[in-house]
Amino acid sequence: MEAKPDSTFTKLYASELESPEVRWNICLVLSLILVLLNGPDAWFMRGPSLGLAILALVAGPLRTSAKTWFALAILIGSGVIYDWASADNHKWLIAYWMIALACACWAKQDRLEVLHCNGRYLLILVMGLAAFYKAATPSYIRGDFFEFTLLTDERFQGFTILLTDLNSWHLEENRRHLLDLLHGPEWDLVPRSLHRTESVRWLAWFLTWWTVIIEGSIAVLFALPEKMRWHSLRHYLLLIFAVSTYLVAPIEGFGCMLMLLGMSQCLERDRCFFISYVVGFAGIQVAGKMTETIWNIG
Repeated sequence: MEAKPDSTFTKLYASELESPEVRWNICLVLSLILVLLNGPDAWFMRGPSLGLAILALVAGPLRTSAKTWFALAILIGSGVIYDWASADNHKWLIAYWMIALACACWAKQDRLEVLHCNGRYLLILVMGLAAFYKAATPSYIRGDFFEFTLLTDERFQGFTILLTDLNSWHLEENRRHLLDLLHGPEWDLVPRSLHRTESVRWLAWFLTWWTVIIEGSIAVLFALPEKMRWHSLRHYLLLIFAVSTYLVAPIEGFGCMLMLLGMSQCLERDRCFFISYVVGFAGIQVAGKMTETIWNIG
């Protein structure tokens, strides 16, 4: 008899998530949180974007206004253009997502369908073009990119130490050599070589092909008709990709953006996937900070 209230609450909670209005508002709120955490880097763009995002969080009419999202798209896009040489790729994606939300707000009655359509095309393009470019780049396919990243990128230091036979001294020396080459005098022509081992090459080879295969698979599955029997597989792969990638590489902005795109693809029957994306959004932010700290300690 005591299980009935819990059962009733569970059913009520599940039915709430099936409500288009609830799912729509969750997408809007999490998108604003993404702007707060991963807004423009330039201070004169970051201030207005943060202020507008905070106002939209507390004011419902502002949150559902197409003008708000167009303004955020302009601010974030302008920030990316200003820092075009060093801007992260996911900042472009966030700007496109702001435009998609603006179009959805403009559509009013068909807003979820508009968001669903835009989110699907963004996923197909992002994953498809990424997989194609990597597969068409000989240096990437050889594993050079991941090998260099594992040897020199401090964000991967703990991961590299954990899975290879290099230690922190080797990796610090690698970064020092790289800085000497980048910032040393032009006449410094002393040859330098990075510390590397066979285990690093094998790990780089695995990461290279894992990335190409899973990104290409996600693009293909989301491009297929939605009523096909592998509808659920696309969600599983997207979640696996996010977990396997952004727990290793703490790039919270890109991971959370993919979770939002996944939410936009959830139909009414996909409440479990929708919950998984919401949990993934929060988990990537928390785990990213924890992973970065642990890796740095390692």
